[in-house]
Amino acid sequence: MTLPMIPSPNGATRVFATIGDPVVQVQAPHLMNEVFAKDGSNAVMVPFQISAEAVGGLIEALKSVGNFAGLLATIPHKFEVLRHADSVSAIAEAAGCANALRREQDGRWSAENFDGLGF
Repeated sequence: MTLPMIPSPNGATRVFATIGDPVVQVQAPHLMNEVFAKDGSNAVMVPFQISAEAVGGLIEALKSVGNFAGLLATIPHKFEVLRHADSVSAIAEAAGCANALRREQDGRWSAENFDGLGF
């Protein structure tokens, strides 16, 4: 029997998502949940398979959740992420897309593109 990688979520758990279509190949939830566990962070990342037609509604709904902290996006949703950001980094603006949307401490949402850095 293996121990759970993350503790059972509670009302203070910061929730992150990875969105894509498809999303089955995405490694971010596994990797980030390991980081959260090692850090002792009360956080979890969950993958969401979501169509391009529905993703805008999902992002807006998640932004209204008080303990939702941000998301990572893969194809085809990187372009949609920019539409839901209050601020966009210079890199994301130049690329015309973002793969991360994060809630800032003031409640505003910022978009970033890490593709170039990751490459």
